[in-house]
Amino acid sequence: MSEWPLHLGEFSEKMKTLNGAQFGAVGAKEWLTDRYDDLSIPASWVYRKTGKETDTPPIVFQFAPRLNILATSSEEWFFKNLAVEDSAGGFVPRWLLIRVTGPGRDVAIPPDLDERALGPLGFGLNQLL
Repeated sequence: MSEWPLHLGEFSEKMKTLNGAQFGAVGAKEWLTDRYDDLSIPASWVYRKTGKETDTPPIVFQFAPRLNILATSSEEWFFKNLAVEDSAGGFVPRWLLIRVTGPGRDVAIPPDLDERALGPLGFGLNQLL
């Protein structure tokens, strides 16, 4: 499993893109929504083979993929870029929206890694599968 952050810019702009025809046709929001609670392993993805070294290798899922998104957006932009079906279809209900008010900032700073917890955490996560 890859452990790298994917930085995509302002979230509401990306939501606007997800509402476009190129993503709506493939069900991108539905797929993202399903990563919240769908425990089934998705089908593998095999791309066109050209026989060159640059071919994309098949993507084979060993486990149901999970996704965490930490995003920022102004309220106005966020709600402007929602589609009507986002709230009824489960996309928005799986989000935790935090409204930051006042002159200060709310910046999440995770604590240092407690390596003693890695074994029990890994064991617990495997029990979920």
